[in-house]
Amino acid sequence: EEIYHPTGGAWGSDYIDRHFEALLNEIFGEAVIRHFKEAHNAPFTALLDNFRKAKMSFFNKADEEFHRVRISNEFVEAVTKKLPPAIEQMLAEQDIDETDMDYYTHALQKIVENAAPFGLDVGHVKGNDSYLFFSTTVWQQYLFDLVINPMIEHVQKLIVTLENAPDKNGHVAPLQYICIAGGLASSPYFQHRMHNTFGKGSKYS
Repeated sequence: EEIYHPTGGAWGSDYIDRHFEALLNEIFGEAVIRHFKEAHNAPFTALLDNFRKAKMSFFNKADEEFHRVRISNEFVEAVTKKLPPAIEQMLAEQDIDETDMDYYTHALQKIVENAAPFGLDVGHVKGNDSYLFFSTTVWQQYLFDLVINPMIEHVQKLIVTLENAPDKNGHVAPLQYICIAGGLASSPYFQHRMHNTFGKGSKYS
């Protein structure tokens, strides 16, 4: 029996992907990522697929400090093709130039080691020629929580509404169960947030 119409918002898993692209813009520059997306569409799509796999395994180990996303050689070369002068200077001081077989890897490492996305302190991003590593803070606050927080607030308001909505017989009863569904529902971190907010030990139990 349906006692209230469906509601929702822009809170699906795909919106986390958009925040990931915004994160890449913060680290490597919007123009660089836009060019990679347009000139290397297949590698960019593969990068998003790798992120989606990483996204759904984030928080499998709740105590991990960093969680990684696989990257390709095409990505490494694209984001290191035109380096900021400060990064070039750092490489030069270590006698690293384009004749070095690991030049692109060194360049990538310098970029991410000095990245301060969204005003964070340096140190929340690491990388090598195969992976980008983002701190748990980045994953939670700048990827997942931007989608999950408004969803939780909406459900909290919805609970108040539903607990005052009569059924077809005019009876009003407290809400007993919440069933989560959809792609994001299989995320360990999303489940953690939902259990913390609405599960045993919360004000709703």
